[in-house]
Amino acid sequence: MFLASNRANFLGSTRPPERLNMSRMNSALVAFATCLALIAAAGCGSTPKTLSVGSSDVVSTTSPAGFPPIDGMTVVSDGSGAVGYAPTDKLIPTTEQAILATNARTLVPVTAGDGTLIGYEAQGVGFIPLAEAQQSGFDIEAVRAKLDGGCEPQIGDPTFAQEYPLCAAPPSPPGIDDTTTTGG
Repeated sequence: MFLASNRANFLGSTRPPERLNMSRMNSALVAFATCLALIAAAGCGSTPKTLSVGSSDVVSTTSPAGFPPIDGMTVVSDGSGAVGYAPTDKLIPTTEQAILATNARTLVPVTAGDGTLIGYEAQGVGFIPLAEAQQSGFDIEAVRAKLDGGCEPQIGDPTFAQEYPLCAAPPSPPGIDDTTTTGG
């Protein structure tokens, strides 16, 4: 594990070193992954597909009606149904480098099947239609803070200076120590 000061120096930050509450960061990542799983499963009327993986393995998956699977892409929902595709590696960052490349202003492009940009997906917000994102004065952090009562959850890079105060970390399940931090 890095000390927070090492991570800040590595990222070229000029902010003073601070201790990172890994429980808060992990809670945000778990919440984000859960939201994405719900979005991916939201396709009502989906039809089962069977894929052959190797010579004898068979994996059964589902794809929302009208949205055939595309390698490296995840189907995105607007809450009422599937709307398009977004790169899976951008929606669900799985490496420390990918997580640190994400922050409170990150908008993941959502495209139609032919690659036409139709909007964006933002952590803690969901799908944003292109027309809304292109409006003068659009501020994804303001949208997220409005949804969260004036605060923002920690998104990606913990050294990124978010526009609004951090929301309180959700309570830890019984038996989990939420005071764990790096560096000390």
